[in-house]
Amino acid sequence: MVQMSNEAGITAPGARLQIRIERYEYPRIQQGPDANWLMGHVRLTAGTSSLFRANVPLTIMADELVRLRNGLEDLLAGRADHAVLHHIEVNVGATIRTWDDLLLFSCFVRDDFAPEIRLREVQITEAQLREAFAEFDGLVQTFPVRAPA
Repeated sequence: MVQMSNEAGITAPGARLQIRIERYEYPRIQQGPDANWLMGHVRLTAGTSSLFRANVPLTIMADELVRLRNGLEDLLAGRADHAVLHHIEVNVGATIRTWDDLLLFSCFVRDDFAPEIRLREVQITEAQLREAFAEFDGLVQTFPVRAPA
């Protein structure tokens, strides 16, 4: 059973990328590309002895979250060697890829007027990958694509 949620993320040792969606940007629009814009925040926390944080407002297309969720599912099923969050406005990005028997997670968060925080190729477990898939599956169930792009 899918657990609907307005938050989803990817956890790695000492780090977490989290996307929280608050609402559709244009709730009255049901057709066309503007129907799929979502508003929320993206947060990246990283560090073990020191703590680095980014928390920035986010507008993102529902389609972008669906593509990530589908990529995570394909990665788990062995149908792909990577999953990517490609954000059209370039405030957040994430990749999980395989390398030999490892799962490597990279991501960044940036504000329009501030520096960015970047996490590069941190090893995650299959359990963490499964958890990320479940969380993004719940998020796209809560905020589905309302109109095909």
